[in-house]
Amino acid sequence: MTQELTPLLNRLAQELGLDGLTLDEDGMCMLQGENGMSLALLAHASGQSMTLAASIYPVQDATRAALCEKLLKMNFLLLETQGSTLSIDEEGQEVVVCRQLALPGLEPEAFVEQILDFLLLSSRLREQLMDLQLPGTSPTLTGSGNWISG
Repeated sequence: MTQELTPLLNRLAQELGLDGLTLDEDGMCMLQGENGMSLALLAHASGQSMTLAASIYPVQDATRAALCEKLLKMNFLLLETQGSTLSIDEEGQEVVVCRQLALPGLEPEAFVEQILDFLLLSSRLREQLMDLQLPGTSPTLTGSGNWISG
């Protein structure tokens, strides 16, 4: 599986200005943006797909009900999320946007385009959640261009 993904990951690393990207033993690659967002790329063992997951917003008990209501509305018919889904990562207490990416026949340029599209969507959804102005939350956006692998 790793050999098939190497050209895709190499092209993505080049686009993001990184030295390289590799999958760990679980098939995962983590990236951290300077804006506080993190992006996980999880290659499935079958080699047929990859899950993209971006942590975009903190969850706090005081605002959980209003946040859940907003997430349900945003997920409705997947229109606002462009086919992705919003959920809450209970362990990390963060809102996560996820998307499945089919890999067979995917060329490196198209892979990068889909990742960048997902990052733009994630940033837009994060801004929408920030616009809620829920009491006790104040995530900040300081930029969106620089990413590091971790």
